[in-house]
Amino acid sequence: MMHLMPSAAAHIFGGLCQLFDLYICNVFHGFIPAVEREKFLAKKTKMISQAPDQEKDYEALELYLERALSEVIKYMKIDEVKSDSKDPMESTGFNWETVPVSSILQMPGVIENCDGTSFFGLNARIVAAESCWFAATILLEIKSKLSLLLPDSYKASCDKYVSQFQLISSQLRALIYRSICPQLIESNMILAQIVDVGGWDSKKHRSVDTWAEKMIKNCESVWNYMGNNDEFAEAASLVREQVWLELCQANFDVVLDGVCRAKRVSSEGRLAMIRDVVAIQEGLEKIHTCRSPRTLPHVEAYLRSASLASEEMMLWIQDNYQSYAYRHMYGLVVQTFSSVMSINQTRLKEAISFLDELYDVHDTEDESKDISNIFSKR
Repeated sequence: MMHLMPSAAAHIFGGLCQLFDLYICNVFHGFIPAVEREKFLAKKTKMISQAPDQEKDYEALELYLERALSEVIKYMKIDEVKSDSKDPMESTGFNWETVPVSSILQMPGVIENCDGTSFFGLNARIVAAESCWFAATILLEIKSKLSLLLPDSYKASCDKYVSQFQLISSQLRALIYRSICPQLIESNMILAQIVDVGGWDSKKHRSVDTWAEKMIKNCESVWNYMGNNDEFAEAASLVREQVWLELCQANFDVVLDGVCRAKRVSSEGRLAMIRDVVAIQEGLEKIHTCRSPRTLPHVEAYLRSASLASEEMMLWIQDNYQSYAYRHMYGLVVQTFSSVMSINQTRLKEAISFLDELYDVHDTEDESKDISNIFSKR
């Protein structure tokens, strides 16, 4: 079309971009679990934000979707047939409407009807994730031809869009894999068990908790499903590795979210938590090599920091807060300073104030916060 109608080439290219935008929006809406999708689009607050060094992982995708989902388009809606209408379009039941893209997106049947037996449509989600990269590859391959057909004033815009689409498709692919993993390991149930299991403030020795064993079993089931199911016969090994990497990471993320919510934790309780995390790491390694970036050392360092003297712990927070979410450090200081003693309550307020300031300025160069005032009252 651009070759046959050079005067309309720029408009045709704009329509092509809208088509690729619509595809990305449909994949995002259709293959990201609803809960994860809502969290992704929601306004970020301290308690739901990622660690500072992870905040930009999907920044480009967030900005892209904010624009693309609100884009207004003309949409042909199918209405009930009106046999008495004189308008040919109305008599056939079609009606054009101007609507935002977000209002026309639908959930694919394979996802809407999925359950645990299909591991919540895992195969379909993998296909959707890889299709994003395929779309990006196609667009990149035709970029040179598009540039030849576009007026010179539009060539820079073409290069910019194609480059942006490579980044967007890559981030959406990763997000699909990451967002399905909490569902695969039954994270809500596991999280509730970690928080409600009780006994973290006990001084009694305890063996590995059942929720840790459940997490390992869930991961083993997913890995076996990908290895033994015929649906995955054509799946590249790199795809399975990607799913496994995100699956392993989801385990440690859930553990960290759980332990930071425990209200009271004794020294023995933290040792028990460490035993659980060690068991998870060892259990995952027995199934397949775990290469996730934030595993046992990451969680163990967090748990052991609570055994430091108060001032040393706050220094540890100052040195490591970039790698942990605000809610994790908040839980740490609450567990450390919570007490009926007024002096501890004062320190708790000061520690939280320090934490608030620390996370508010994490993107500046000022790292020289003075924590000595937190311990000024002995």
